[in-house]
Amino acid sequence: MRLLFFIISVTFISQSFAYAGKSSTKYSEFHFKPAATVEYQVSNISGGGVNSNFKTSDFNSQITNFDNIVIGGFFKFNHRIGINLNFVKTNLGNSELQGTSLSQDARLKINQINASGVYLFPVIDSFMEAFGEFGFSNRKNNLKYITSSSDSVVKSSREIVPFIGAGFQIKPFRSVSKVLRFSVQKYSGKIDVLDSSYLTVRAGFVKYF
Repeated sequence: MRLLFFIISVTFISQSFAYAGKSSTKYSEFHFKPAATVEYQVSNISGGGVNSNFKTSDFNSQITNFDNIVIGGFFKFNHRIGINLNFVKTNLGNSELQGTSLSQDARLKINQINASGVYLFPVIDSFMEAFGEFGFSNRKNNLKYITSSSDSVVKSSREIVPFIGAGFQIKPFRSVSKVLRFSVQKYSGKIDVLDSSYLTVRAGFVKYF
């Protein structure tokens, strides 16, 4: 996963330099173009020993409970610059916790609102564009578990953390208003209730109006 993120980031940086100084009226002129976004998110927790083993529930339960479904908007101000704003709630389970004996799976719930600035550049004209993003995530974390001695423990926190992301969008449909999007987000610091790093991968659909 880190290798994929590194490759996408390097590609973004190299292409940004390649396109520097080549702006035309087509790309720099202002136009406001809003879009609705719906994406599926996969969360990756790392760097916390067995705390990294949190997994999602089965897909049907995710859909029923609306977990890992990212709902938001994307607002373009010209062909290269836009703003992402979205919300997602995540529910993960783990049968182990570092230094703790459990009587049942621990549950980690994360509700987050992401806001980021986006820079896009064309890869294949009229078909594919790549992008990088930088923003902040307002994240509410809730960890619940019951120890082997039947003690119920709840740890909650709210934090605002910066993140960077990279991805690409493709236009496989005749209508230019319908776009498929794939992206990765890496969040600064650690989830404080777990002392573990956090990364998300998203894939979904963008509908321009």
